[in-house]
Amino acid sequence: MNTPVSHLILYDSDCGLCDRSVQFVLRHDKARRFYFCPINSPLGTKLYAELGLDASSPGTFAAVINGKGLLRSRAAIEVAVLFGGPWRVLGLFRWVPSCLADTLYGLIAKNRHRFFKRPPSCMLDPSFRARVLR
Repeated sequence: MNTPVSHLILYDSDCGLCDRSVQFVLRHDKARRFYFCPINSPLGTKLYAELGLDASSPGTFAAVINGKGLLRSRAAIEVAVLFGGPWRVLGLFRWVPSCLADTLYGLIAKNRHRFFKRPPSCMLDPSFRARVLR
């Protein structure tokens, strides 16, 4: 996949869990590798479609790392591993079959709007706005 940056996370800007996930990445990405793109933006819609997903009903965590599109649990594992330090141990979950890991992921994703309320407004610190692509 061709993206303007090598580490990009696509997120649902209407989802409380997605908002918290972006905040989590911002806190732990000490190397400042990751950029973010709302799925409902022109670039996000295009990339989400390239991954075979429907941007009109986002429900899948997606990342593009060094041109490779990753989805669901595989995307989450790779993002965490790239934080470095103790997070690298999560790389062991690469050995868990995707069907198993994605089952747990699916349960969380299915209920994300119920457990994680939509953020009232953009919660990004202004210093991170340069890392948001549209």
